[in-house]
Amino acid sequence: MSLFVDKAQGCDIFGGYAWISTSNPTNELYRVDLETGQVDDLGSGGHVPGEGEGIDATKLKSGIIHSMVIDPKIAPVYLGHYTITE
Repeated sequence: MSLFVDKAQGCDIFGGYAWISTSNPTNELYRVDLETGQVDDLGSGGHVPGEGEGIDATKLKSGIIHSMVIDPKIAPVYLGHYTITE
């Protein structure tokens, strides 16, 4: 991989990429090209200081990437839905 991704919490495979969610200080989301190993930082899953958790890569009306961040108090749980454009 072109970049070390620390604190991975979830991963899904879709469209030739591994989609990774993290619990790093900004709950970053990453895309890894399975052929080249190129890692793209897609930005934050939000809701800091909550902890980034899982990720799902499924094409739905709400987007392609779906992530989860848990509040430091355990509730609420935030779900994010994203569309990725080149």
